[in-house]
Order: sequence, then C-alpha cells, then structure tokens
Amino acid sequence: MSPKPTNPSAPLGLALLALLLSALASTPLLGQQPPAETKPAILERGKFRLHKFEQPIGEETYEIARDGDSLSVKMDFKFTDRGTEVPLSSAFRGAQDLTPRAFEIEGKTSRDTDIDDAVEVQQGKVRVRIRDKWTESVTPTRFFTIAGYSPASGGLGSTTPPEWRRSSGSSKACCPSRSNTRSS
Repeated sequence: MSPKPTNPSAPLGLALLALLLSALASTPLLGQQPPAETKPAILERGKFRLHKFEQPIGEETYEIARDGDSLSVKMDFKFTDRGTEVPLSSAFRGAQDLTPRAFEIEGKTSRDTDIDDAVEVQQGKVRVRIRDKWTESVTPTRFFTIAGYSPASGGLGSTTPPEWRRSSGSSKACCPSRSNTRSS
C-alpha cells in the first residue's frame, strides 16, 4: 500500500480556522455592548470669577473626582491681561489622603511666563519635569505639589490635608520650579 499524499497547507488551514473561531468568540454579538469602562465619580465642579482691580478679567473652572482609589482635580484657568490671553491647565491625582501621585501644569502663569511642568510619584521616588528636563529624588515622608500662586484649585492649596497645615513639623514641597524640593 502506498502512503497517501499529505496536504502541507492543512495545518495552516486549521490554525487559521482556530484563529477565526477565537476572534468570533471574543467579539460581542450584534446588539450587545462591550463592558463599559468605569468613569470617575464627579464629587464637585465649580467656577471662580477672576478679578483684577475689582474688574472681572477671566475665570477658572475645576472638577474634583474620585477615580478608584485616587482623587483627581482638573482645572482650566483663563484671563485677559492688557489684551493678552493667559490660559493655564493643570491636573492633580492623589491618594484618598491627598498624598500626590501626579501633577501636571501647562500654559501661562502670566502674560510673559510659560509653564510646562509635571511631577510623578513612583515607588519611593519623585520625578519632576521642567519643560523637557526630568530630575529624580527620593520621595519625602510628607509633601505636596504646587507650581505658584495660580490657579487657585490647580495649585491645590485648598486640597492640602488640614493636619499638614496645622503641623508644627517639617514638610516638603515637590515643586515644578527651578528648585524642585524645599523644606518649610
């Protein structure tokens, strides 16, 4: 008896069939929706009207949300100073006790001053970016993120934990500025 000729493309055909069946099994049926991603729960939204010399010049809007085990604050700030728009956006993400995990700020802090900085907190270290230059340092025991006087919500002075404000002990600030840590 002579051996039957084998089809060299049979294993490839079976592999393609298995791949097709696998893809079909993971595709939702018509009318079914894929599982929705959980959206952050908005805790508060607000708006500040900005004034200079008792005249309204712009506004700042903010949103505070709970996202899993994090709190986040997003802010947009815009005013006009002597005909020049001054836009600024920032985002903060922290633990439930407001210990920073990330902070980013981009835009203008005045007519003539641009800012594009970030802070990332990861496994015992703090990474600070000023424009495109990153530096690293050890995470202080207690610290907060800030980038100046503005924006009111984005600077997050209002979200600094009360026990830190009352503390007589030393705290650290991770500031995206020309010196990235400072004792107070």
